[in-house]
Amino acid sequence: MIKDICLDSLDEDIFNKDKLVLLMFYAHWYKPSMETLSCLKQIDVKDIDIYKVDYNKYRDLSKGFEVVSIPTIVFLKKGRELSRYSGTQTIKQLNIIIDKIKEVPI
Repeated sequence: MIKDICLDSLDEDIFNKDKLVLLMFYAHWYKPSMETLSCLKQIDVKDIDIYKVDYNKYRDLSKGFEVVSIPTIVFLKKGRELSRYSGTQTIKQLNIIIDKIKEVPI
């Protein structure tokens, strides 16, 4: 399940979590963003919290994560960035990326 980001609970939802977090920076008007978001919705991932971040609506957050292109996916654990990927991702690519990230020791 993909959740909308909530600035009021950033620390609780993202920065202080022991669980793996995926942030998907997107723009609703940009087709590659929506294609990647659609692929993310089709992936069955129970052990990762997925949040979508509207690049235009949350510019300060996007700037804080140094997002310079969309779509961008950022993986975090305990507030620490593990990896990021920019550009359109297919379901197959996302599955490979997620499997690879799960193996990263913290």
